[in-house]
Amino acid sequence: MSDLTWDERIERVTSHIQQNIGKIDTAEEAAEVVDVSYETLGKRFRREMEMPLGKYIRQTRIDEARRLLIETDDPVYVVCRKVGYSSDSNGIRGFKRETGMTMEEYRRRYREER
Repeated sequence: MSDLTWDERIERVTSHIQQNIGKIDTAEEAAEVVDVSYETLGKRFRREMEMPLGKYIRQTRIDEARRLLIETDDPVYVVCRKVGYSSDSNGIRGFKRETGMTMEEYRRRYREER
């Protein structure tokens, strides 16, 4: 993999995160995809994407939870598991911290607007 440019590595990492968000536990796992150290990837990712790798993973997790809340009738605990939260309470707390509302509030508000 050493013949990949940094742009290609970043693209590979972001694509992997988006496709596997429910299975990713740590940002360190993302570095394994492109066979570089987490520290090296983290520095380069921050420079290229203008955000830390961990924040990108959290944002991807929130974006996927939003999509599932809108497009499915899955209970909140199922949405939490599908996007990779280790527990319902972690998912609910993380979602509220990022969006300012609970998952149920988000779903209800979106459906009322339709």
